[in-house]
Amino acid sequence: MLAVVAVVELLTLWIYESDEHAAADRHLRAAARTMVPGDTVPGFWVVIERGRTTVTDSFPHGLPDEADVSSVREDRLPRQREVTINGHTYFLRTEVRGSAVAQVAMDRSSAETTTRRLVLALALAGGAGVVMAIASGMLLAQRLTAQPAGKAARTRSSVSP
Repeated sequence: MLAVVAVVELLTLWIYESDEHAAADRHLRAAARTMVPGDTVPGFWVVIERGRTTVTDSFPHGLPDEADVSSVREDRLPRQREVTINGHTYFLRTEVRGSAVAQVAMDRSSAETTTRRLVLALALAGGAGVVMAIASGMLLAQRLTAQPAGKAARTRSSVSP
């Protein structure tokens, strides 16, 4: 029983995580193609380097990742990765945009909080389901094996010589 609950929970988490990760990847790629400083949505920051650097207001401390910007400027190959800075997780995508290099940071902290809550909810629901299944099984087994007192006495008297 526990194995079935564990498999269902793990499968649910895997599906959720892969779907959520794919959606984040799509949003990050779209943002890297189109966002400009001053025109971002909450949770996104963008830097455009075109000879001089233009950065979104309040870019997170520790970003932009200058090494990725330099590498993309040199080899023109996009880079995408996950970084953790000061307890916040960001997806970074750096790519060439025309004659400039754009780097977009997307905050993943809220998504990680949601995942932790989902894991907790699944664990609690699975645990409650197992406890209820065990209790129901024990109650049913007790009822099936218990005989009414009068019936047991009649059975003994009819069997005795």
